[in-house]
Amino acid sequence: MLGRPYVLALLWTLVTLGPAACGPAGGPAEGRRLYTADLAPNPGSGLSNPDPDPEPEPEPDPACPTPTLSSLRDEVFLPLCSSCHSGTLAPEGLALDLAPTELLARLGQPAHGSPSGMPLIAGGRRGGSFLYLKVFLETPLAGVQMPKDAPALSDCQVEALGAWIDAGALP
Repeated sequence: MLGRPYVLALLWTLVTLGPAACGPAGGPAEGRRLYTADLAPNPGSGLSNPDPDPEPEPEPDPACPTPTLSSLRDEVFLPLCSSCHSGTLAPEGLALDLAPTELLARLGQPAHGSPSGMPLIAGGRRGGSFLYLKVFLETPLAGVQMPKDAPALSDCQVEALGAWIDAGALP
């Protein structure tokens, strides 16, 4: 049995393109393929296209960091995290004010506060990255959401971190 959307699309095709669009079995005429462009309504038919063009992708927010380590370091870690996570006395030994090369090496290590020894950053897997879960979850696996005693990171800041991790957490 054919689903309702298929039947409606077939009827719409027959009405707008006429019988010439269909071959003997009700499909495209011999040697002709039916493309979505063929489904554009005929002027004056009173029918609208059942699959309108999707909305264009929105432009990236210039206030959001790009998903790179240097951008995240400069626009998220240093201004929002390094007031606590800096120097040798940083909580859990996680200094986020390091130079990019040192920071990447530190982020690849296991998280001290993780109950399962989860790495701070698991390249390619934001859901397996302790640092991501600490800023994404309101109630993380251990401790409190970061930044502590400050507003949560914006959605675009969290998404930039997640996108960087998903892309492999490259330098």
